[in-house]
Parts: sequence; C-alpha cells; structure tokens
Amino acid sequence: MMYPNENCGCFGPIVPPTYPYMGSKQCMCDCCNYMHQPTSYNKYPASGPMQENAFMIINATPYLIDNYNVSYGTKVSVSEGIYTRISSRKDVSCINLAGTIDMTDGITTNTTKNTFLCQTIENAYDTLENVLSIQKSTIQFKLYFHVEDAQGGVVYESTTNAYVQKYQFHYTDIHDYFVTSCKQLFLCEIPSLDFQGVYSLILDKIEAYANVIVTKNHATYEMNPYYQFTNNNTKIAVQHDTIDITEPDGAVMIASTNLNWSIAFQANLTTRFKFSFTAFMSNMISSGDTFDIYNSIFYPKQATIDDLKQQVSILTGAVAELQLKVAKLTADFSNFYYTSEEYKKNTHYHEGALVWVTKGTLYQVNENYTTTDDESVTVQEAFDADIAAGKLIPVVSAI
Repeated sequence: MMYPNENCGCFGPIVPPTYPYMGSKQCMCDCCNYMHQPTSYNKYPASGPMQENAFMIINATPYLIDNYNVSYGTKVSVSEGIYTRISSRKDVSCINLAGTIDMTDGITTNTTKNTFLCQTIENAYDTLENVLSIQKSTIQFKLYFHVEDAQGGVVYESTTNAYVQKYQFHYTDIHDYFVTSCKQLFLCEIPSLDFQGVYSLILDKIEAYANVIVTKNHATYEMNPYYQFTNNNTKIAVQHDTIDITEPDGAVMIASTNLNWSIAFQANLTTRFKFSFTAFMSNMISSGDTFDIYNSIFYPKQATIDDLKQQVSILTGAVAELQLKVAKLTADFSNFYYTSEEYKKNTHYHEGALVWVTKGTLYQVNENYTTTDDESVTVQEAFDADIAAGKLIPVVSAI
C-alpha cells in the first residue's frame, strides 16, 4: 500500500525500521532529502601498489626497503591463516608438496615498531652518516632438507633456492599489526640413491634473505641517487630503477624458521621435488609519515644530547685548566718584583733585588725590608744607612 511520506509529501513505499535502526521511517524516493543512502567502502586496502614507505631493522641496523613491487593483499586472520602447515599432493611424477610457512616474529604493533625504528636510527647516528642502507626488492628463500634411509641414516642433504620479486602487504584482524606474504615454489631433483626403495624426505628449515646496498659507500645525503625525502620530509621517493641496477654490497637474513617435517617417498633413478609455499613475515615496518624518521636521521635528540654532554665535559676541563693557570699567574704576580731599580725611600724591597743610587754601582738587597720614610734624611743618607746596617751588599763584578 502507498502512503504519503511525512518528510516530503510524495507517495512512495516506506521501508520498515531494521537493524541498526538508523531511522524509524525511510523513504525510497529520489526527492526525499531524508532518505537513507547506504555507503560501502573498503576499510582496508586489498589491492594496488603499497603507498607507505617500508623499513626493516636487522641486527640493530635500519634499512629502507625498495617496496616498488609490493602490493596490498586481502585482510588476513592471524589465528586461522598464519601457521605452518604442509601437505602432500598425489603426483606420480614427483614429490609434490604445498604449504604455508609462519615466519613471523611475534605480535608487535606497527606504531611500536616505528618508535623503535626512530630510536635505532638515533643510536646508529655516528655510523649511518645521514643515509639509510637499502634492501633490494627481491627476496631469496633458502630451503634446507635431507633424505634418510629406513634406519634413519642421512644419505643425502642439500638446499634449494626460490626468488620472490613481487609480494603482498596485508592488514590483519589484529589492530595495527601487518604481515607480508610471499608465494613461490622450490623445484629441485634428488639424485639417484644407493637402492630404489622407501626413503624419508625431511624439511629442516627455511630462511629468507634480502640483498642490501650500503648507501654510505656509494652516495651521501647531498648526492643520493637511491632515495630522496619529499613533501616536507613526510615521504621518501625511492628510485627503484637505480636501486635495481646497483650491485648489492651483501645480503642479510631477514627471517628464519625450523620446519622439521617429513614424508616417505619411493626413490627412483632421479626424484623430482616440488614445494609450493606461501611464507608470512611480520618484520616490515610501514610508515605513512616519515617526518620523525627524517628528524632521527639528521637531528637525533639523544646524539645531540650526548654531543652536548661531551662538549660540556671538554669545556669544563678547559675551564679548570685555565683557572689553575690564572691562579698561578696571580700568585706569580703577587710575588713579582723588579730585579733592578733605583733606590727609593718608603719602598719595600724583596731579598735578591738589585738597587742603585749611582748608576753603575749596584747593591743587592740582603733581606726583605721597607726603606725609611723619614723626611729629615736624604735618599743618599738613607741608602748609606741601609748599607751600614747590612741590608744592602755591594755587588762586586768578577774580573
């Protein structure tokens, strides 16, 4: 039945109230300003290239990650989706395995990681030289495995590598906790063994490596072709092409986990081994605003405080040394006297000083004393009286 709408007066169907009960009556007509327009949006990005800058801390060394090939992935449930599980697929031509590998390192929020990143950069201020080392975009996975016979003896052991150039960054059901996922497969061959029979293939562990560029060995802040701070230092523009063609200075292990998983297989002359995997890691640090990181690189608070403390300590020592010198000079000045001067009345002479009345005839003061101030006697008379009293001794030149 059609009823006039109380909001606009038009005739149209009235939608009954439903959860979450945003209004008692809602009109479905286009002319009603009060009609409910449901909105839908993605709370978390699930596709497209990663917009934030990415970092990582390995062995107390901060790295800027070239995340050019990193894209957003779907939201992940940590408890249900991130745990190590390996299964075998039926395949007569090879050992065909598939699995998920948990290489995360505990649950630490991204905000906490950003704070720790800034502290790490400040602590490494003297060694960084105002530039961050860089992780290249490709991740290398290395699988360790061995083969045992029926008696448990190791008959073969080896490693195999897989390279991931593009991987994904995921929001999770834990607030402010993100993970990355890498999908790839290991493919190798187990050579002919002593006899054709049943053996056990044991997957020991898996490691992840990233090639790194030590930026300070190639560039400085003024001449840095690998990245630049932009947008008032709130964003880092990473130059992927330049990083990609630069030979790495080495590699660092960014994650590792033990597998200890085994499967029995029938050995042939040559046994093919294939392992498709998805590896989850949680060591990437996402930063949508790099202003604090910029300040940590160029204006570190703790390093500035340490420098000021050192300068204050040096200046304190210098001031103490100057005070000693001033005190010595003051003491020397207070004890200073002329070694040779014309004899005068009412004057204090130190022992050893030379005096004269007639130039060329010197007398040495024999003791500390003050000459007379009697106005009734002349200078010559006072001088002669001091000689007679033994206060002045004639200086006889040696011939």
